[in-house]
Amino acid sequence: GLAPGPSPLKWRETLPYLPFAALLCLALPLVLRWIDTVDVVPVLSGLLYPYLLLPVGAFCSGLSLGRRRGVCPLYPAACVAGVLVFIPLARLMSNMYDWPLVTIALVCALAGNLAGAALRQRKGRTEKR
Repeated sequence: GLAPGPSPLKWRETLPYLPFAALLCLALPLVLRWIDTVDVVPVLSGLLYPYLLLPVGAFCSGLSLGRRRGVCPLYPAACVAGVLVFIPLARLMSNMYDWPLVTIALVCALAGNLAGAALRQRKGRTEKR
């Protein structure tokens, strides 16, 4: 038979990537906050996570999804939803300003997804020649 077409907003294609998004946007920052020492600057949760782990993780997973399935707009939304759930939970543990994490998660996941889709389209174009 014929293979089914893509699902609306490619939600079915995004499902395998949601556990990683939950791990990256929910579990990892909570664990880092719990492990981090109460210093003047929390290195793990205040510097390492928002400026290295979250952007690189969101971009690379979005890139992988984009290369496999094309543009999937629900993956960046899932990353943002994970961060939005994390922020109230983080308020229980510390009084840090976490709203820039929403922008970082959205921009990096969307950029990775679009870059992966562009690579997929470029690969498809070169194979047709």
